Amino acid sequence: MPEAPLSGFRLLVVEDDQDTQEALRAVFEMKGAAVTTAGSALEGFQSFLRLRPDVIVCDLGLPGADGYALIRQIRELPPVMGGSTAAVAVTAYSAEMTPKVLHAGFQAHLHKPVDPDEIVKTVAALALKARQ
Repeated sequence: MPEAPLSGFRLLVVEDDQDTQEALRAVFEMKGAAVTTAGSALEGFQSFLRLRPDVIVCDLGLPGADGYALIRQIRELPPVMGGSTAAVAVTAYSAEMTPKVLHAGFQAHLHKPVDPDEIVKTVAALALKARQ
């Protein structure tokens, strides 16, 4: 994989934990991505509409509306408005949740603490697939 596998891609990280949000931002920026962060589903949706990212990385356990609510809102949009944008759920929930997460509209489910190499590989694969 090239040194900057996310170069040229726009990512939206929706995570309410400030330390995790900043860690994910740093990992993705080191790999070349332009990263926007949001701390809630509402802020994430507003950022999504403005940014139109290539990939969304979203915590499921957000305050107020959760990550499921956010992905439902996005999936209700037509594809031309980003309704089919690739999304990765990042959560401390158990592996048994994966079928529910994928059924909800996410393409991948990674567990916290997230391995930086694994999340970069996952996001890069989704971003490249979306561009094809």
